[in-house]
Amino acid sequence: MEANAMSNLFEKITKGSILLWNVNDESELPKRKEIASLLGTENFNCYKANGHHRNYIRTLGRLKYCLRPTTKEEGPGYWETVPISHFYFTAERIQPNSFFVLKYSTKCSGSFYLEDNDFTDCGRLIQSYLHAWHVFDEVKRWSEKVEKHKEEIQASGIQDSVIEDFDVANLKAMTDGYGAQAIDRALSSLRDWHDQHYWFSQASQSSADEPAEQAAA
Repeated sequence: MEANAMSNLFEKITKGSILLWNVNDESELPKRKEIASLLGTENFNCYKANGHHRNYIRTLGRLKYCLRPTTKEEGPGYWETVPISHFYFTAERIQPNSFFVLKYSTKCSGSFYLEDNDFTDCGRLIQSYLHAWHVFDEVKRWSEKVEKHKEEIQASGIQDSVIEDFDVANLKAMTDGYGAQAIDRALSSLRDWHDQHYWFSQASQSSADEPAEQAAA
């Protein structure tokens, strides 16, 4: 039995596919025969997402949350994640099956083909994205803070000509869009990581073929 949330999912399988699910009850999961047909093997395990390997699954849930269109508009909450209840793990590289994806579109969040070190890279990219949003939000509030300072000193009867005469409109203009490019670039890096590892995509296939092509050259 694994000891804690940091238990190594890749101890016996150094690289494998993680198929994410969100169901209210295990009975809603596909039958083992159907999953075996999708995976092309019966050598897979099903785990609860909040079990010993939850740190891995939380990272993927955070990634999926950050890539939501609404997150780009509102900004990511620090602990927010897409709901995940279970996951399957196998050494096989899973091909996306259109019928399967359509049938379980509301319950299955797809598959990632990963090794342990990939989570370090993903975690770093998520932190960079969160930091970019922190910078953007912090500067965006500067003009609001100055306006509040003006109101506070006026209410308290304190005189400060620098605060009173400070050009808030000019500050807004100067800081408009500050950090937006950093957000876009950090988000682009997250998308690249996602596309490289998600399902058996063209991007992931190209990445996997690179070492062989370099060796042949």
